[in-house]
Amino acid sequence: MSLVLDSLKKVNSSNRKGGAVPPSMLNLKPSGRRGKGPRKSLLVLLAVAVIGFMIVMFMPAGSDYKVNAAADAVPMAAEPVVQSPDASAPAPRKAPEPQTAQPVQPAPVQQPPMAEKAPEYDPTAANQQRLAAMRSLPEIHKPAGLEPQQSAPMPPQTPAAAPAQPETPAQPEVQAAPKPTVQSNPSFVLSGKAKREYDRKSEYNTTVAQAAEALRNGNNRRAEEFYSRALAENATKPVLTGFLTAKIRQGKLNEVQPVIDDHPYLADASVVSAAAMEMSSLGLDQQALSLLNSNTRKSGSGQIYYTAGLIQENAGDFDKAETAYQKAVHAAPGDAYMLYAYARILDIQKKYGEAVNAYEKLASIPSADDAMKNNAKARAALLKNYMSSLN
Repeated sequence: MSLVLDSLKKVNSSNRKGGAVPPSMLNLKPSGRRGKGPRKSLLVLLAVAVIGFMIVMFMPAGSDYKVNAAADAVPMAAEPVVQSPDASAPAPRKAPEPQTAQPVQPAPVQQPPMAEKAPEYDPTAANQQRLAAMRSLPEIHKPAGLEPQQSAPMPPQTPAAAPAQPETPAQPEVQAAPKPTVQSNPSFVLSGKAKREYDRKSEYNTTVAQAAEALRNGNNRRAEEFYSRALAENATKPVLTGFLTAKIRQGKLNEVQPVIDDHPYLADASVVSAAAMEMSSLGLDQQALSLLNSNTRKSGSGQIYYTAGLIQENAGDFDKAETAYQKAVHAAPGDAYMLYAYARILDIQKKYGEAVNAYEKLASIPSADDAMKNNAKARAALLKNYMSSLN
């Protein structure tokens, strides 16, 4: 910079004095014909060029100086790089490369999740399921007071088709979840023989429940009617026992044995013993013992003798009770309750030796529980000590 300024000073001083132009600026020497005007304009252009060149050469590479805003908006072609004579000068910046616009990909349209298709209604599977549930119905213990409703068999119901809806392309179609089918009465899906069987069992259970309710309420006549109807439909031990109880409570004792005779296989020792205990609870011990005596040939006669012993013991007739318990033990030697009752009546009759033998035998019976065995052992030991103290 100082060199340029010194050169300018020399030129100016030479012009004033009329001296010669430096050898390096011979082309700038004015001619004598044009005067001083062109000489000054050339000097001004030279100074401007030098100053611009120096600004470009010494401007920092990272500067954000903008020469022209329009030049930045329109990308220019890259110019060849000119090596600067000054090795320490920074390299000129390259024009920014034009950026090509990338095509914008449209976002994928997410389809709404489709609801699962509802399973088709299968009347055959529903009938099989209801038929299995019908066969597992209990014979008794149904709610009382419900009369069966007779209705004609109905065909399996199929779900009605929904009316067609106008399609709306703007809104996607969404299927609603199917509502569970609740069938409260299997008669609506059963048909033919399966439905008749279900209705028959439903009516039977209702009749038995009504009979039991009437018997609890003391309406023995109505209970007898319901039990008679159920007995004609399906004879079971509970129904036969309830039927005999209703007759006994009405005082129809002469009808008890004929009913037992009409059902020889169903009226076993348990049914006869239950009827006898019902008579005894009403104070009819003689009639109860007579009924038991008439059925001693039935299978399970040990229970009949055991029931007779209980009735006679409650009446205070220990001798006859001992005889009845002894027959019960002979008929059912493996029954722990009958043997314990026999040992106890012997103990009451002060037949201590026989009682000890019965108590000790009780400890070897598998059907006796621990409490019964412990009581029998303790009583046998006490009786032994008592008999040894008498000697």
